[in-house]
Amino acid sequence: MNIFFTKQYTYTLYESCSTVRLKMERIITKQNTTENIVGILNNDNSFQLTHHLSLLRIKWVENDPAYLKGYFHEENGKTKIVVTVRPNSAFVLGFYSFIAFMLYHIFSINSVNNHYKTNQIIFFLLPAMLSLFIIKLPTKGLRKNFEKAMHLNPIT
Repeated sequence: MNIFFTKQYTYTLYESCSTVRLKMERIITKQNTTENIVGILNNDNSFQLTHHLSLLRIKWVENDPAYLKGYFHEENGKTKIVVTVRPNSAFVLGFYSFIAFMLYHIFSINSVNNHYKTNQIIFFLLPAMLSLFIIKLPTKGLRKNFEKAMHLNPIT
């Protein structure tokens, strides 16, 4: 995981690339999926998936809470799937904004009272932890839904 909360996963299947492609097409074209996944499958075996329900629909703005991009290729008779999961950029920006704002107020010259600093830490730490939860929940959920739909072994 990096500072943008992007994480990469690798799966190995003992199936052919064409079988994996058929599974991906089934997931993407299926309407009212129980896995809550929609996306695009490209001709070069790369794909982009996201949650079926999004926050808003505004053109040129990230609308979904999490994004899953990946590709699959055949290697030594097995199919390797490489997946990258990332949260919405606005969530990450909000998290770091809370942290920066908290640090600014804690270390500012005007706040010399220790009791006041403790209240500020608590006041700014709670929204930061909440935003961290908002970042982690959709990304983990999207990855779990992808694993369930593709019948992959979960990674802990």
